[in-house]
Amino acid sequence: MGQPFIATGLESGTSADYLCLTSGNHVIVQTGVCVVSSARFKRDIQPLGINAIDRVMGLTPASFRMDPEHQGHRGDVTRVGLIAEDVGKADSRLAVYGQDGLPQSWDEQGVIALLVKAVQEQQAEIEALKRR
Repeated sequence: MGQPFIATGLESGTSADYLCLTSGNHVIVQTGVCVVSSARFKRDIQPLGINAIDRVMGLTPASFRMDPEHQGHRGDVTRVGLIAEDVGKADSRLAVYGQDGLPQSWDEQGVIALLVKAVQEQQAEIEALKRR
């Protein structure tokens, strides 16, 4: 598999942040990430059967500044987010690993699913406490 193409410093004239390559090899501009999410493109779909709250508690929200070569169009600003290594420790399936085997990024869609599951667990606990 070839190296990913990462373009920085491009301006679209919109609030779009992503250039996506379609299956027909067309480049399109997206305001959201380039993700296919329909069930018709997935297999072996199972409910998330983990204790999500414990995994979420393993995440460490942080503020940080990017190294100059990774700043992108936002420049040298303080950002808020998660650190790939921390995400990988919480659940290795949620980290995106480079060819060197080290965490490079994290799967935003996967973390969102984990957060939804954690909220559902908390709500179930709240409802159980209300019934007492």
